[in-house]
Amino acid sequence: MAIKSTVVTDTETLIYQSRDCSAVTTIYFCNASENDVFFNVHVVPAGSQANFTNLIYTQLLLPCRDTYVLDTEKIILENNDAIYARVIVPTGSVIGDLVLIATVSAITV
Repeated sequence: MAIKSTVVTDTETLIYQSRDCSAVTTIYFCNASENDVFFNVHVVPAGSQANFTNLIYTQLLLPCRDTYVLDTEKIILENNDAIYARVIVPTGSVIGDLVLIATVSAITV
């Protein structure tokens, strides 16, 4: 089993990349800031980039000091498939005020 934590920024941030074939069992998104955070999540096939066609969550709201758990469905990834996330920074805010941490749990299948 692999556990990986990443601070998500306001650009597409790689939060997990598969080695061989793997299953993502759970992703925790922890808002460690005093502000609400909106974020996007992409599941990206190997050789592609995060874009509108591989978006699985868009502008998901996560209240301050709360955690969102994505664990209902397992995500099966082939070699070099990846998951990206990006914080949406509202007008008048700065990324330094928004702290989103993604923790991924995955197993090789």
